[in-house]
Amino acid sequence: MHSERGDNGYRYYSPDIVQQVLFIKKAQSLGLSLGDIREILMVHRRGDLPCEFVQHLLQEKIQQLEVKIQEMILFKTELEAYRDRWSSDQIRPQPEDICPLIDMVPLTQVSDRKIDVIRM
Repeated sequence: MHSERGDNGYRYYSPDIVQQVLFIKKAQSLGLSLGDIREILMVHRRGDLPCEFVQHLLQEKIQQLEVKIQEMILFKTELEAYRDRWSSDQIRPQPEDICPLIDMVPLTQVSDRKIDVIRM
C-alpha cells in the first residue's frame, strides 16, 4: 500500500487503496478471514468476478455456524441441567473442597466437549 505524506504529517491514500480497505472491512464483517479475502482479491486481480467463490465461502461459513449452534444448544442444555440439579441438592462441602458442585462434574463430559465451543 503506497501512500503520500502531506505537509501536516497525514498519510494520503489513492481512491483504489481506500476502496480496497473498505472492501476488506466489509468482507471481515461477513466473517471472512484475511486468508479468504486474499483469495477473493487474487481471483479479482486475475480478471475474474469472485462472486461465485464468495457464495461458496459463505455457504461453508453457514454450515460451520450450524454445527457450532447445535453444539452451543447442547452445551446450554447441559448447563441448565446442572443448574437445576444443583439448586435442589443439599451440598455439604468438605474443608478441602473448592466448589463441590464443580467437583461433581465427570471429567469425561468436560473432555468430550470441544473446548472452542466455550470460547465463542
